[in-house]
Amino acid sequence: MFCSSINLHLKLSAFSATEEVSSSKVSWNLPASVAKSFLTSRHKRSDPRCDNVEGFCEHNKQICMQYNENSREIRCTPTSCLPTQTCYLATPCPSHWQIGCTACFVDDQCLSFPCSNGGACHDLTGSYRCNCIPGWDEATDCRTDKNECLSAPCQNGGSCTDKWADFSCHCTKRFNGTTCEKVINGRIVHRVKLCDPDTKNSFADCRPGHADITFIVDTSSSQENDINRTIEFISKFVNKLPMGKNDYQFSVITYGFTAQVLFDFNDFSSKSDILEALKQIHGMHSPTYTKLALMNAVDLAKSTTSGSRLTNASHYIILLYDGLSSDRHDAEDYAISLNLLPVYHRPIRSVMAVAVGRSVDHSEMIMLSNKPELTFDLLHFDDIYNKILKDTAHKDCTDCTLHKDTDMIILQDISSNQTSVGFRTRQEAIRRIIEKIVRYNADAHIGLYSYADNISQVFPLSWSNNTDKMVATALQVDRKKSLYSNLSYALNQLHLKGFSSLNGARSSNRKIIAIVSNGKWQDSSNIKREINLLQQSYIEVVGVVAGQDCLYDNFVSVVNDPSQVYYVANNDFTSLESLAGMTSYYKCDDDIFIKLREEVVSSKVSWNLPASVAKSFLTSRHKRSDPRCGDNNNEFCVENIPICMYPNENSREHHCKSTSCIPTQTCYLTSPRACPDYWNTGCSDDQCLSFPCYNGGTCHDLTGNHRCNCSPGWDEATDCRTDCRPGHADITFIVDTSSSQENDINRTVEFISKFVNKLPMGKNDYQFSVITYGFKAQVLFDFNDLSSKTDIFEALKKIYGKHSPTYTKLALSKAVEIAQSTTSGSRLTKASHHIILLYDGLSSDRYGAKEYVNTLNRLPLYRRPIRSIMTVAVGRSIDHSEMINISNKPEYTFDLLHFDDIYNKILRDTSHRDCTVYSKVQHYPLDCAQHTDTDIIILQDINMNQTYVGFRARQEAIRRIIEKVVRYNADAHIGMYSYAENISKVFSLSWSKSTDKMVATAMQVDRKRSLSSNLSYALNQLHQNGFLFSNGARSSNKKVIVIVSNGKWQDFDIIKREVNLLQQSHIGVVGVVAGQDCVYDNFVSVLFDPSEVYYVAENDYSSLESLAGMTSYYECDDDIFIKRQ
Repeated sequence: MFCSSINLHLKLSAFSATEEVSSSKVSWNLPASVAKSFLTSRHKRSDPRCDNVEGFCEHNKQICMQYNENSREIRCTPTSCLPTQTCYLATPCPSHWQIGCTACFVDDQCLSFPCSNGGACHDLTGSYRCNCIPGWDEATDCRTDKNECLSAPCQNGGSCTDKWADFSCHCTKRFNGTTCEKVINGRIVHRVKLCDPDTKNSFADCRPGHADITFIVDTSSSQENDINRTIEFISKFVNKLPMGKNDYQFSVITYGFTAQVLFDFNDFSSKSDILEALKQIHGMHSPTYTKLALMNAVDLAKSTTSGSRLTNASHYIILLYDGLSSDRHDAEDYAISLNLLPVYHRPIRSVMAVAVGRSVDHSEMIMLSNKPELTFDLLHFDDIYNKILKDTAHKDCTDCTLHKDTDMIILQDISSNQTSVGFRTRQEAIRRIIEKIVRYNADAHIGLYSYADNISQVFPLSWSNNTDKMVATALQVDRKKSLYSNLSYALNQLHLKGFSSLNGARSSNRKIIAIVSNGKWQDSSNIKREINLLQQSYIEVVGVVAGQDCLYDNFVSVVNDPSQVYYVANNDFTSLESLAGMTSYYKCDDDIFIKLREEVVSSKVSWNLPASVAKSFLTSRHKRSDPRCGDNNNEFCVENIPICMYPNENSREHHCKSTSCIPTQTCYLTSPRACPDYWNTGCSDDQCLSFPCYNGGTCHDLTGNHRCNCSPGWDEATDCRTDCRPGHADITFIVDTSSSQENDINRTVEFISKFVNKLPMGKNDYQFSVITYGFKAQVLFDFNDLSSKTDIFEALKKIYGKHSPTYTKLALSKAVEIAQSTTSGSRLTKASHHIILLYDGLSSDRYGAKEYVNTLNRLPLYRRPIRSIMTVAVGRSIDHSEMINISNKPEYTFDLLHFDDIYNKILRDTSHRDCTVYSKVQHYPLDCAQHTDTDIIILQDINMNQTYVGFRARQEAIRRIIEKVVRYNADAHIGMYSYAENISKVFSLSWSKSTDKMVATAMQVDRKRSLSSNLSYALNQLHQNGFLFSNGARSSNKKVIVIVSNGKWQDFDIIKREVNLLQQSHIGVVGVVAGQDCVYDNFVSVLFDPSEVYYVAENDYSSLESLAGMTSYYECDDDIFIKRQ
């Protein structure tokens, strides 16, 4: 779509000196593309006073301008523009507001948001089409419920009942089935199992399966603290289901910036292998691109090479994430496209979204899962597990029962300590809760109570099932003249009386309290205590956050899990569909997988062994019996009792469950499991009998506990399971010796020498190899060649520059060969393999090298010969964009100046993942701590000595810097200053975390009518004042100044001196070259190293990913290699 620019001239009133925006008059020249952005998000809503209080609007024009969706809705009427155009608001304030109409060659009808209730709009020529969430009718733009009975689905005289996004058929006596399609003919349909001897008149196998289940794990920045919970969830799921070609198969995909197959359905045949592979999952600092992960899962389901059973099994995706995708709209569109396929063409039967994270957006989860009953959280494991059992069992079987008799009490805060607008928003939320629950589950009972300093009943649970009646009563509730919000007392009273039978509560059902408040409570600790007591009584407590005066964090701090907080964005109540989905759930029989068999008739033999003998079975993990002892092979067991009796550790592990003994005792086996009728278990007070200490550790029994004394290097905090010293790892240095590197060979050799010198070397530690390349690649030495560091240093002296091109693909393929060859000394799967590529990003075979790396990255993690490729910038001219393509991640691009960042990243990646989260265990300090609290100041040149096109190109670069840094590292602080002959603050480091707000403000900066570009003065002022605490700077963190200019300065020597002084104060200075009027060499001449100049080619901003990567780094303890005793 090509739109002409639209000039919006808005005169700003002068701001006070204390405010972030300069007090000089600013002209708002906004192109149509920017003006349109005000229409494309319902979240961009301003303070209501922008619409009707002229003084407020004039004083806050910037805020009213940026977030004017509600103003637009008021001013733009159906007759404002032609039928094929969309109205937008050009100025925000009441006394002089103006409207305009889109003037595009093809007008976007979706800018007016015609689709209601979460529907996705698709623009057509002069028209549009709404793709609705299931249950809503496209014919009414998703405004009304779709009647699924209109298609007359019930056959053979059955009657149809419309439900939310579904229907049910009531069949006549001779028919059954979903649509009454089956003739009963007098046969009774009942539970059958394959090995049940009584299957003469039966036709269904009621054991659940076959199914292929793919777990998609979000490992992005927002999930780093919840990875272990996710792993525990998957482990529990896999452990409970039978696994095999005729049962369930599992695969796992991890994703963030990219999506990677950890293992597919073919890779593992045992649960122990899967559980071991899950330990490889770790969090990474990256965005969340969910569409890529969904596409990978679909590819697995459609590929026989991945072990998929295609149409011979149903396929499920269980997506564990927080609903905060970086590519939300793309992911939603992709999920919708799958759901639009006919059922028999869909590669995936269902996508189940499981909420996990510190902050959860249920509305996106609803969009991806497509149904309320397919959104869950980690706290409701049984709901997800039983849903899978129900869906994968024969539909005529009755082992899984649907429970819909949920009782929900809505608890409304009516204290006066909330705004009128906020209170009305929460009343609207209550109305939607009632409507959605009744529509989704008519069997649910809803009650309503209000509270301030006391609690009052509005209506009890059994009062009515009439939606209109409940809503009308709820909307009569008004605020009370009390400032006190005594939530803890209200919860206590509901605990005592709210779910009594007198109030219409039912027994043995799910009970929920939904708190609707602004969260401004005082007694958080008492509230949390009451919620815990309710939880112990199986009463769940959730929170609904609605209204701009709400304190979201207060809800998270008191409820059991962040997934139990339902956030309502402006006029988007989709998240409440997920709350409604909680009211209906399945419960399946515990014995659903048990195969019936005839009783084995044999004489019972009692093995009465003294505890002293039985104890010997526990004191060695190596005492494992023949597998046939554990396969119900009674004949083998009886003939080989000594073999099955004494080395019986595997039998003990099978029969000693968590419930076998009390928590302070240890279970042991008094007879061998292999003879099925004989085995018995016993309990002992000696905690060391379970042999909890690994890797040679010795156990000391304590009262109801134990302590492990570990061998050197192993960690006591994990019962000697974890060796916290970094290693083993094979590291290959690839050295560019081509023409462009001839003058930098010595710096490269010094870097490698320093790296090798700091790491321990040996077969059980780190091994090193070096490849040099230019026209061809040559192995200087492999892992086998040199056994001492002295020999390595001597060999490095042989590296010299050559006049040749740079064929990087050859060098990379040679490094992969070394990693895959035992003759080179590679330890293959017994060590991780890393490449450190030292070059300038200017390969002669750029596309060939990039494609080669892409083929490596497409391999599943466990099949990749190389764990990571780290690119290190060295040379007179650097192309960071190619380096990003080769390393594949921003955090894997470096330069020679940041040696510690590279070294510490290697230590972190080659350490056990448990050794980097000990701050929670409080046993040892954090070995490698990640730092994300970087402060960046963007310094923009606004002098008149630059072309208009060049200036706009640099403004676009600033926009990309802000977006990429925030996306990659949300903890970074960004400030912005502009300079010509003087320096002005645009916004400070602590001003805002909103990308839109920072970008919109940055885009208003224009050139100044001054030809002077006094960069040295600007740097001096930033040195003195830019990183002060009062400007939002933080102590003990990385500080960076990013110069955005055309480089046409005069005082180079003074600039260089200021840069050096900043460097001495540990403030980094980098330059961004964008626009055809830039002088690249001037940047190189004043900065500390050419690697600190980020060149932006036309419309290719990928080099700025490397700049964003600088903002996150690791610091490891100096004594990380000292053996812990």
